[in-house]
Amino acid sequence: METTESKPTDKASKESTELLRAILDSYPGNGAILDHRGHISLVNQNWIDFGRTNGLDEHWQWIGLDYLKFCRDAAKFGSEVAGEACNGITAVLDGQAPYFEHEYPCHSPRERHWFQMRASAVTYAGRRRVIVIHQNITHQKQAEEALRESEELHRLTLSYISDAVFITDAAGVFTFICPNVDFIFGYSHSEVQTFGNIAALLGDGLFDPNTLETLGEIPNIERRVWDKAGREHDLLVTVKRIALKAGTILYTCRDITERKRAEQKGREIEARFRATFEQAAVGIAHVAPDGRFLRLNQRFCNIVGGSYDDLVARTFQDITHPDDLAADLAHMRQLLAGEAETFTMEKRYFRKDGEIVWANLTVSLLRQATGEPDYFISVVEDITQRKQVEAQLQAYQSKLKLLAAELTLAEERERRRIAAELHDEVGQMLTSAGIQTALAIKTTSETKVASILHDVAHTITQAIEEIHDMVFDLSSPLLDDIGLAAALAEWLVEQVEKKHGLQTEFIGPDQKMVLNEDVQAILFRNVRELLTNVIKHAQASKVTVRVEKADDKAIVVVEDDGRGFDPLAVSTAPDREGRFGLFNIRERMADLGGMLEIISEPGHGCIAILTVPLSNR
Repeated sequence: METTESKPTDKASKESTELLRAILDSYPGNGAILDHRGHISLVNQNWIDFGRTNGLDEHWQWIGLDYLKFCRDAAKFGSEVAGEACNGITAVLDGQAPYFEHEYPCHSPRERHWFQMRASAVTYAGRRRVIVIHQNITHQKQAEEALRESEELHRLTLSYISDAVFITDAAGVFTFICPNVDFIFGYSHSEVQTFGNIAALLGDGLFDPNTLETLGEIPNIERRVWDKAGREHDLLVTVKRIALKAGTILYTCRDITERKRAEQKGREIEARFRATFEQAAVGIAHVAPDGRFLRLNQRFCNIVGGSYDDLVARTFQDITHPDDLAADLAHMRQLLAGEAETFTMEKRYFRKDGEIVWANLTVSLLRQATGEPDYFISVVEDITQRKQVEAQLQAYQSKLKLLAAELTLAEERERRRIAAELHDEVGQMLTSAGIQTALAIKTTSETKVASILHDVAHTITQAIEEIHDMVFDLSSPLLDDIGLAAALAEWLVEQVEKKHGLQTEFIGPDQKMVLNEDVQAILFRNVRELLTNVIKHAQASKVTVRVEKADDKAIVVVEDDGRGFDPLAVSTAPDREGRFGLFNIRERMADLGGMLEIISEPGHGCIAILTVPLSNR
């Protein structure tokens, strides 16, 4: 302790100086007393130690230093804190304010620190002076920051409240009352003096005198008090015996009302969160950025088939199916990079019993107040039963599709059989009947009989034409004999050009192409349906059919110069304008392992491309 106070001339002056010394040393921060000019007249040991810690020589003379000038000089070099401190202390010295308080950071490259400076006016020896306290509030700041981080979902705030300091004798009678007593208690300094005893503020039975005598200090006594306005305050009181003179006791009172409320609110929120977390119908897991399980609810444990202790010793990668892991990790990297806020995927987990469980996984990332990743929140829903049903349904649909393909082939074979019988048997019989009728007409002399025979011959001719049309509607009777290309060329001329007057063009393959009977028949039927659509809907003047071989594929192209259409609109409304046939064609091509591609737009004709692998031969 250093001081410029003159040597005491009497006992009262000495005790007064010692009292100031004890009060200043009782403060946990770095304390100094400034005289009416702003010069340092007294500093505590913390102040001296702080200066040494920050590089000042141990013989540095604080006493007599013009603290206001010291602050002004620092402000000239860009220190806003020093400038504010100078202005605040000046205001207190000039009587413009009872005190000045300011929090400021004091960080180093390796550590972060916060301090609070409080300058309070006191009158001593007939002059106005200022007590300056710089208190390290780093722990409080860190606690507040930690609470903000942990309570990001709850939005709690702690408020820092300045301490109130009292000194009493052994009976509790005030010998010193801090200037800021109104800050907590609402009473002025003079009002508190009239109370006489500290029990009027803090109540009776605050501590056991014998315990204080033995320990010398009793820290962190919680006490509830009421201020002048009747408001409740929770205080943290530290009682310390100081050796100023026999029976002197120092009281430090800190208002922790907001902290207590925050703690209670935090407990309530934590209780609600825990109840929601544990009783959720879905699995919930908190997962570290490296994949370690941090926290799990029982439902999650049930889904993946492991105990809590077993799972928290593992990572999600350990229990994820390898086929799903890459996608899972890619999504998590997107969250970490800030490219997405959440993702959902279906994935498989390995249960402890070796079974595979399907889950619908939704993941979001919780970040710290600094923006750094804290942990993932994973919500898992067991969809194993749904997946099993889907697999069964898919298998059933595959069977139905296979059955439909077999029915299509059976139908096509039956059409070819009927067409062949009509062409080879019925057609031949009608042709023979026509020849015989013609001979009968030539050999008869009866006019009436000849007239009847002419009618019969005409009817036979009509029947032959009808049979011919029916045969071509069913299938080309020559398809198996002359092949797909020749059959299409014939049908294009006979059924499109001659019957409907459209200009036609056929381009055959430049190399031999071998297809089995079923593939030929279905391709022929599909092309015929495409040409029928052109005739009915396209309003075309020309249609071209091209058959070609490309690598291991057979390709048939049907192109017209008609009005065209929107393929997407047709696919979403297959019944529109009779184009449901496109759906059937596409399904039949898929049954062969092939495909139908439509290239068209309104006003620009249409190109239909049928592709089938030659391996189907």
